[in-house]
Amino acid sequence: MPIEISRKDLYERVWAEPIQKISREYGLSDVGLAKVCHRYNIPVPPRGYWAKLQAGKRVSKPSLLPEGPKGYGNEIRLPGPQTQAPEPPESVSPPAPPHPLIAAESEPSNAILVPEDLRIRDSLLRSTREYWRIVQRPNFRWEVKLPDHLNINVSKLTEARSLRLLQALFTALERRGFKVGRGDRGQIQIKVLDENCELFVRERQRQVRREPAKKTDKSSPFESARPYDLVHTGELEFRIEWRFGKQTVRDAKERPLEIQLNDVVVCLLKAAFAEKEHRAEQERARVLEIEKERQRAIAKQLAREKNARTKRLNQLVAAASHHKQLVTFAAELREAIGEVEPASELGRWLEWVDEHVEDADVLRRFRDRQPTLTLYYCVSTYAADGLVRNGFESRGPEHGEDQELPASVVLTDVPMEGVYGGTVCVLVDMPEETALPYESLQDTRTYRRFRIPAGIANQFARRLDAD
Repeated sequence: MPIEISRKDLYERVWAEPIQKISREYGLSDVGLAKVCHRYNIPVPPRGYWAKLQAGKRVSKPSLLPEGPKGYGNEIRLPGPQTQAPEPPESVSPPAPPHPLIAAESEPSNAILVPEDLRIRDSLLRSTREYWRIVQRPNFRWEVKLPDHLNINVSKLTEARSLRLLQALFTALERRGFKVGRGDRGQIQIKVLDENCELFVRERQRQVRREPAKKTDKSSPFESARPYDLVHTGELEFRIEWRFGKQTVRDAKERPLEIQLNDVVVCLLKAAFAEKEHRAEQERARVLEIEKERQRAIAKQLAREKNARTKRLNQLVAAASHHKQLVTFAAELREAIGEVEPASELGRWLEWVDEHVEDADVLRRFRDRQPTLTLYYCVSTYAADGLVRNGFESRGPEHGEDQELPASVVLTDVPMEGVYGGTVCVLVDMPEETALPYESLQDTRTYRRFRIPAGIANQFARRLDAD
């Protein structure tokens, strides 16, 4: 709402409080309010005025308000504070329901129990227990062959509990269709929904300050550098690791691991879902990149086809102009020579000139189009049947040709299998008017050559050369 204030009152306000503080009351920025004061000839405190005043230093203020500028009244109209309408609350979408497999872990019927008298039946756990028994012997020697075991980092006091927890977990995982195995480093590998996850079991440790050694004790010279000892706490933790993340489930005061094994299964499921999502994202990115590459190839092919058409048209124009020059020159030549015996050497040469001029007429083929033109494609013997059945594939220009030519199928009006050897010819019958736009203008070849897109060539029936 607009505010009206006199010059005197605004003068008193700007010298009573900093402009930065009062400008919002009038709906202006500090710079905007300073400009209003300048427009109405109202002096404002100089830079550093309020800092000096707060520090107790001596400051000066104008004793009188100077007269206002001509044409401006004594009342000043300011926009006033802006009242903004409250923003509507953002709609919070309800959380997505959990996956049915994860939701099933919270059902009482699926609770994983760990009885005190649980027998260790899993072969990996039994061999791990045997490994502990062997390495803890007083006369143990490392050259003894040890059984395969899981890498479980716990103290002797928690070994039995760790095995019970893992036995209950392994049994529950097998019932759910998950496979438990041993990794190459002794880690626990679990295949969940065809995705591999790793499970590590360890007992937490804490630092305990070491008691200072007595002078009579024989200790190592390095003892003084180690003021702390690591001691096991009896608290176990299960760490689930996958490709790009990890989660840990550990003992708590009110929630020991015995009642959190379903949470371990949930973590394994989430890890498998994350791996599947990552794989799906990679597949989507791969498909998107393939589609982008396909679109780039299409655009490149279209650009090359356009350039090829333009180049061929320019060649036709040049060839037609050259033919006109040949016709004019042949007529002038005949006129200059006059009567000549056809059987003479000059007569035979003039006959050759007439034939050459006629062959150089590139428009003749457009005027005298044939209903059907038989074209040949050279292919290896073992690939001939597949080509007749499945059709042609466009290929890039051959070695020695213009590499900017579009991908196409090269067809000729004469069989070419003798050139390559060990090949046969596939025949295609098509109207000459279909092939003419794709004919390559050759000055040195005695046969016609066409670069036709495979999509057009495949519109016509294909057959093997019966000869």
